[in-house]
Amino acid sequence: MVISNDSLIFDPSLADKVNSFNTCPNSKIVWKPSPVGFLKLNVDGAVSKNGLGCGVGGILRNNNGECLLSFSEQIGQGPLILAELQAMKIGLLIFLKSRWCYNHRLILESDSKIAVEWVLNVTLCSSLFACVVHEIADLIHMNCIVVRHIARGGNVEADTLAKRGIG
Repeated sequence: MVISNDSLIFDPSLADKVNSFNTCPNSKIVWKPSPVGFLKLNVDGAVSKNGLGCGVGGILRNNNGECLLSFSEQIGQGPLILAELQAMKIGLLIFLKSRWCYNHRLILESDSKIAVEWVLNVTLCSSLFACVVHEIADLIHMNCIVVRHIARGGNVEADTLAKRGIG
């Protein structure tokens, strides 16, 4: 099955419809704690089935897996990739205003491979989203934040918060 990159930008769930011979149906992907001295912020964006509402959510945890803070917000309307990017931006801003930013480094994880690729290499992003991508990339570089893609199975709590944010 061939899916164009443009289609995935606006509906990444299309990739879920492709079966992979490397996927084991019984394997579970779980969240893994950060190394000592780091905190981990998992973020996600969600769009309602009718496309009329978007939500973002995130959870900040320490290396013991303890929740330090979480957020869930409605952000209006837009494509899923915008919700994913807004989740990153809002999560980063919340972390940078927190007391933990002064004595911990941050690992930011998202299950949006496209969003992660764009903030790590802004030349790849669509011009429609360049402004928000550049804002996120600047925050990442100025604060030495590590950004990683995580499988959806390892981002379940952030996904739940994002869906709650839809309303």
